[in-house]
Amino acid sequence: MNIQIPLSIELLTGLRTLSLIECKIHSQISMIGSLKKLEILSFYHSSFDNYFPIELVNLSNLRSLDLRLKLSCPLRPGVLLGMKKLEELYLGKNIPRKGEDQRYIIEELSSLTSLHTFQISTHILILMQILKTLCVEKLEKFQIVGTTTPLPSHEHHEDESFTRNLRLQCGNEASMLLQPEFHMLMKRTYYLHIEEANV
Repeated sequence: MNIQIPLSIELLTGLRTLSLIECKIHSQISMIGSLKKLEILSFYHSSFDNYFPIELVNLSNLRSLDLRLKLSCPLRPGVLLGMKKLEELYLGKNIPRKGEDQRYIIEELSSLTSLHTFQISTHILILMQILKTLCVEKLEKFQIVGTTTPLPSHEHHEDESFTRNLRLQCGNEASMLLQPEFHMLMKRTYYLHIEEANV
């Protein structure tokens, strides 16, 4: 569904939940940043025209953020900085794959100390960096996918009722599973899936 967010959305100052499901959002998405009382925001299987809205940093009361987009859109540094109350984060495949932006996003993830539900699909080496600073012991639910090759854009490994699922694609790098970054996570995992990377 194609939608354009109207300027009048700024008038919905008491809005607590906003779900834009399977939408192609064309314009004015930055206006969502003015909804300061939002607690739940979902873009599940939606897509943006051109960029990730940095204005979401203003949503300091957000407790649940779903960024499992139809097509990946790398998260911009600073977006998570103001979301200290965030308890549920569904990142999809939106971690930058390289550069300074990736480092900043990983640092921001480490500041989310109230997080108890976490979903991500990313390169296994990036996942290792995230696990070094993420409070894994606080996670009650997670669905984490670490791969050595990019997943096809149409491939989803999502389960709305997921509980402590870990899927790893290792190939010749299977020894990395012995690294301390994975030790705590694997101890807390209920469902573990390990597969060989396709070369």
